[in-house]
Amino acid sequence: MTPTDIRKKTTPNSAPPGGEIAVLGPLRGIAALAVMWFHFTRPSDLLPSGTSRFNDLLIASGGWGWMGVEIFFAISGFILPYSMYRGRYRIKYFLTFIIKRVVRIDPPYFASIALVLALWWLATHVPGFQGRNFQIDYSGLFAHVGYLNDILGYSWANPVYWTLALEFQFYLLIAILFPLAVHRRRSICWLFGPMLGLVQLCLPGTNTIFSWLGYFGLGVITFQAYSRIIPKWFFWVSLFALGAIVSENGGIAAATLAIGTCITILFASHSFAQLWNRPHRILSWIGAISYSLYLLHCPIGGKIINLGGRLSPSPWIACLFLAIGVAVSLLSAWIFYVGIERPAKRVASSIRYRSNKVELNNIKIDESPELIAALKSQSPIYLCSDDADQQELLLNLIVASKSLESHATHSRISQIAFCNFTEAATLRDNDATVLDLRPLIRRAA
Repeated sequence: MTPTDIRKKTTPNSAPPGGEIAVLGPLRGIAALAVMWFHFTRPSDLLPSGTSRFNDLLIASGGWGWMGVEIFFAISGFILPYSMYRGRYRIKYFLTFIIKRVVRIDPPYFASIALVLALWWLATHVPGFQGRNFQIDYSGLFAHVGYLNDILGYSWANPVYWTLALEFQFYLLIAILFPLAVHRRRSICWLFGPMLGLVQLCLPGTNTIFSWLGYFGLGVITFQAYSRIIPKWFFWVSLFALGAIVSENGGIAAATLAIGTCITILFASHSFAQLWNRPHRILSWIGAISYSLYLLHCPIGGKIINLGGRLSPSPWIACLFLAIGVAVSLLSAWIFYVGIERPAKRVASSIRYRSNKVELNNIKIDESPELIAALKSQSPIYLCSDDADQQELLLNLIVASKSLESHATHSRISQIAFCNFTEAATLRDNDATVLDLRPLIRRAA
């Protein structure tokens, strides 16, 4: 059984509550802002191109914002296999995994579709409306349920939905192929990420995940390096090989940004965890609501931009309505996140791949000095067991133990990994903390 390795040099704050890696929040925030600004600063009645140098500068400022999508793809390529690895995913949990993802992303998605339709209907009743009349294409609407619009030739209700279709296709693909990413054989495991890039090279322009796999592959090899499944030197080789592949379709700038995102995830996580000042808190907050912001900025912020375009165009009017569009989009995304996305996220997190066969209420764990010292240290902890169900039980015992709560913080929980008894000796030789907690488990009196 492959140990759930993690990096040796970590800090107690390397992950925020829930075990998420600290740098991902700001990266998501930057990506969401970039995409929003790209859509807001397209040439329009509010920002007619060629009328003033200031307008042209505003349009140019958002010209590269579309690359925020590539950041999201690289992050997804990392975080999905990372969470599956930590959850000890197996192919038999395929359906559970898909249900978790559907529960996580579909409630906000469907709610945003309803909002788009409602705003479209309302807009048709505004004096001077010049858009399309409100008329629902039910075939195209129902195609949204399976993210099939591009495949079936229907238009999307919201222009950003095409990326959600690719994300969902990646969920299906990684749920099937994940065992190859962590396979015992190096020839299979090491080449998994580069092979994703080769698929993209062979299948460009298909409007499916296969034409974007290189960006997700960059995230996958970052996960493998972060979890020490592949060595760092092979990560660098694969990184630039995949970068060269994705640059063939997406361009050098997008490839460079995706590569930079992966390097940031791998090497800057601990630095960001320590930088809890105001700018990073703002980016982390935007990162937390980034999915909601991604869904809402076009139907809500875009309406404000269109409203401003009805006035006499001027740089001051443009700046005012751009600022209002950004502010209202952020506020709406926060309300949407609190009311819809966060509850869906909590329900999805409660769905587990397996249920423990032992009632935790009837089990206790002794607070040995060795265990408390390990929890207080900054080194990764390996729980030693050959049985996967017992491994999960050991971890849950620590999480559920009220007396250990002050020591087993969320960030420390994220640094707890597993190994079997064969690997324990090698890990100890490398100065890792390896604990056999079985002697500490006892029945409650």
